[in-house]
Amino acid sequence: MLGLHTHQPAGQETTLPTVSNTMTCPGCGESVSMDMNICAYCRRKITFTSVKDVRGMSATDSMKFLRAYKDALATNPNHPAVQMSLGLMQFDRGDYANALSAFDAAVSHGSDDPETYFYRAVSRFRATKPIHIKVTEAKELLELLDIAISMNPLPQYNYVKAYLIRRLIEKKGIAYRETSSDAMAAARAEHLSDADIADMDALLTT
Repeated sequence: MLGLHTHQPAGQETTLPTVSNTMTCPGCGESVSMDMNICAYCRRKITFTSVKDVRGMSATDSMKFLRAYKDALATNPNHPAVQMSLGLMQFDRGDYANALSAFDAAVSHGSDDPETYFYRAVSRFRATKPIHIKVTEAKELLELLDIAISMNPLPQYNYVKAYLIRRLIEKKGIAYRETSSDAMAAARAEHLSDADIADMDALLTT
């Protein structure tokens, strides 16, 4: 039996995609590792884990960070921390659909940060008008929050869970394994503060 072999034409070489683990610091323009959280040159944060970290940026800075993340991911799309940071920037700009894609990519490439699951849920909620969110999707959002809560039972996560149960499940008269009161009680048990409530309401409504 003859074996089949593929031969590369003479003079042609296979070019493999170049994967880089460096990016341009949006703060100072120096080349830095994508694994760094703080730039070694200007000491500014390079990657973020919460929308609170990026809110308050000037429009110019926001665009610099957005461009730096996209450029970095063009050569290394598998970096979860940069995907997460891109998602946060897009979320803060109201681009919820693209933020969701970035958070999905962060998880698929190995992110085990509960914030990633939390922002996946909130982005999916914000990307669609609540009236158009079906019960099956609402339950998927709550499952994402349950994953985040299992990793780190922050009161903010349970507050958002209570909000979504009330808005997407109970308002439609549908039974669910937990009530919004249950989730709120869990949030209070973890010392939910007025500041936490204000922050979460801003994420969910503004």
